[in-house]
Amino acid sequence: LPPQSEIKWRVPGKETRPKPEKGEVIVFANQVTRGFRPPKSKFFRSVLHCNKLHPQDLSANSVLNICHFQLFCEAYLQMKPTLGLFAEFYYCSKQTEYSGVQALECGGVTVQKCAKSTLPAPKLISKVKD
Repeated sequence: LPPQSEIKWRVPGKETRPKPEKGEVIVFANQVTRGFRPPKSKFFRSVLHCNKLHPQDLSANSVLNICHFQLFCEAYLQMKPTLGLFAEFYYCSKQTEYSGVQALECGGVTVQKCAKSTLPAPKLISKVKD
């Protein structure tokens, strides 16, 4: 793991299920050693907070969907992303896969694009000089 001067972390006790303390999020060591860092943006944290989620609750594609929406707003629409606009295009869906008796807890929520919503298509230039 990175040094604690870089990020604050703690090793869990004898927990069989993740039990984050107030202000903590759960990230698994093998994710960090492979280069994963949760996005630090305020919007990403707002989406998690609004839906009462933690980073470990999201599938990898869900993290990408949130980040893609933020980039779409900031780069294409030239505006800050909002939760209201996000809700027009995406929704959270709890996975229903089961492992034995309990539902899988890690990566158990997906952020999916609403079927009837379409993001505006960018106007692409047709010539290099344009």
